[in-house]
Amino acid sequence: MPWLPPRPLLPLDLLADRSTSPAITGFTIDAATKRAGVLFRPVPQQSISQIGLFVQQIVGTPPTCEVRLETVVNGSPSGALVAPTARGVFTPQANTWKWVSLEAPCTPSTGASLAALVAWSAGTVGTTSSATFALRYPACFAGQNPSVVQYTGTAWSPVAGVLPLVVPRHVDGSLLPGCAAIRGVTWQLLTSTGNPTEVGNRFVVPFDASLDALCTCTRLPAGGRANLRLLTETGVTLASLDSQPLDALVDLVSTSAAGVMQAPVNSCNVTAGSSCLITQGALTTGGCHVARITFADAASREALCGPMWWVQRQGTGAWSEDLASVAALSPRVSAVNVSAGAGRSPRHPGMSGGMVG
Repeated sequence: MPWLPPRPLLPLDLLADRSTSPAITGFTIDAATKRAGVLFRPVPQQSISQIGLFVQQIVGTPPTCEVRLETVVNGSPSGALVAPTARGVFTPQANTWKWVSLEAPCTPSTGASLAALVAWSAGTVGTTSSATFALRYPACFAGQNPSVVQYTGTAWSPVAGVLPLVVPRHVDGSLLPGCAAIRGVTWQLLTSTGNPTEVGNRFVVPFDASLDALCTCTRLPAGGRANLRLLTETGVTLASLDSQPLDALVDLVSTSAAGVMQAPVNSCNVTAGSSCLITQGALTTGGCHVARITFADAASREALCGPMWWVQRQGTGAWSEDLASVAALSPRVSAVNVSAGAGRSPRHPGMSGGMVG
């Protein structure tokens, strides 16, 4: 059955936008009344044990801060904890992702929206004693889900166009859908004489599929050329742009903006459970850039991107891996095999209706 429309295995249109200089959209707690966070719909029957956040910077001796799970009234945090133990205190540290444990895990009521917040808790707070928490990295996550809110001392207001970096985490280690425990976003520079010269993702194929394009979120400086390749675990080339690499004159004429590009290749088939690599390599000394998204940990990357993670090498050397990062590279899936024996359970004989497999 074809996948309609064909889609990248990793949704680059959601992962990456066209920002040229990744910078943090932050919120500074420099007053006891200020707080920020995210409104979300909790996962049914999942207990929340931690709230994660990224501390961008601190000034002076930062105040003690706290995370809170609050009820929502009229579209805003109510100020009331979901439970007396639905909070946890911590000391902010600059440039650090922090998982803060609640005093006790909290199992929300079914159907009730909640707010996960960061707020002042104790200690001196002001312009010389403050902490700034990240709300969004550009070059990543063009979408907005769930809703980010902030309170500056008078009223709650939404923060449009950002994806929250305040993340509820469940007892089993899974994350709230739509939230991403991102620690950083960078543009990795590749040059033909540098280190690395080639980067990409190793991924486990989730189903029998046909792949018909190689996709990247990249910047090509003037004169830049780059190759995209799809390899088996043992290094056999399944598809590549060897005969006609990406070229700044043809594929991406702007030297300041990034683009999500899909380069058609001869269709190839991959089988469920196999391991492959998709890579981008620089062919010029001017090089190219690839968006690299780094998460708080490997489990956070897995929660958003599945079994796909960063690899890099110099020349034809060995690949090194970073299980907490992912490159903005993905093959495009044109069709999947839903027949029995293709990684799906067959329909019981004599039964009808529903989806086969």
